[in-house]
Amino acid sequence: MKIQNHTAFVLLTVPFFLSVLIADVIPAFQIIATLRFPLFVVSCFMAITLSKARLPAKRLALLLGLFSGFGLLSILWSQSPLISLERAILNTAVSVALVSYATAFSSATQLRILRSYAIAFTTIIAVITIYGVLFKQGGLYFQGNFRGGLANSNILAQFILVFTIPLALSRLGKGFIAKIAPLSLLLLALLVLWLTRSRASLLAMSVGVGVFINSQRKFTKRILFILALALLAVYFAPDLVGVISSKYTGAGVFGTRMILWTLHLDAILDQPILGYGIGVNPVNFKGIEDFLRDTEKGSSLITLPEELGIPFFVFFLIFAGRRIVQSFKKIVTSVREGSLPQLAVFPAIVVLVSFAHGVFEAWIFNFGNVAAIFFWMCIAFLFRVQAEERRAQRAQGKGRSANK
Repeated sequence: MKIQNHTAFVLLTVPFFLSVLIADVIPAFQIIATLRFPLFVVSCFMAITLSKARLPAKRLALLLGLFSGFGLLSILWSQSPLISLERAILNTAVSVALVSYATAFSSATQLRILRSYAIAFTTIIAVITIYGVLFKQGGLYFQGNFRGGLANSNILAQFILVFTIPLALSRLGKGFIAKIAPLSLLLLALLVLWLTRSRASLLAMSVGVGVFINSQRKFTKRILFILALALLAVYFAPDLVGVISSKYTGAGVFGTRMILWTLHLDAILDQPILGYGIGVNPVNFKGIEDFLRDTEKGSSLITLPEELGIPFFVFFLIFAGRRIVQSFKKIVTSVREGSLPQLAVFPAIVVLVSFAHGVFEAWIFNFGNVAAIFFWMCIAFLFRVQAEERRAQRAQGKGRSANK
């Protein structure tokens, strides 16, 4: 039996990405997890070599080329050249792989791949969480935040937000039976998010629900159901604020992020033009507060100006933002009008919830993060849909000219 190109791609990449999560339960999988990037790169190159549906991914190539290219240049002025060299090589390799992936697969095939990724990650998250509940009851919570079988509650919340909730929303069918599975999944995901007390994820989730509502042609019962949940959330808002604001004692609602942003803003202003070099973190807040346990940036919007300078950040934000927003609007409008299947809104939801979450967590430009690679795969889908539409329009124009 012949294995299709996209099936081989999923089989070669997904298990090794999943091993990152499994390693929290079975440490031996850390060795397997180290193969995830080489295999992803090789699989993308194999895909473009074997593809019969190639279409140049010009927009994605421009965005990732700017990011990885300037990152390579930053080695020249980096305050930690070896760190920047390592990160620049990873970013460049993953960027070239992503462009190859986007070039090789049609939008319909990419959608199947993204769905396979989401189903696989949702399944493994569920298994690990159930395992944690059954066998790790003493370690289910860390500082009062539910983490299931994983090492960190924020990681659990992030993966549920990026993989599970968008998939559940996009699979809400028209019939009652078709609603049962995705609604059950959605409610369970919301429950786990609540228990993790990840404020960034809860906020980003509401953005995803908004995208889903905007993609619908009319207010159906499923929309009314979601609106009812929103009204209940508003009604219980005082209790909600009480829960999330006490996530870390003494931090307040945005205390951790305000501390991080203040420290990193000072660092950015000390090196505003070219930054500190790709992958370099000039701030170390260990020991400043009890709830700050590790060095992090606290926002994806801090990553670019701190590492590559304010001028590059402003240029890239305008350059990339305009193209991504245009493609995003096209997808949502096409789903609402019925020219694309409802599942096509899934990558659009992923993109927007990731942006919303990325304001409070620094991972979108971290290509060492599995969720970041998935995010850029979703961006590739948005761009591919528009590229295919432009190609079809050009073909129609040539056909009409030939018939005259």
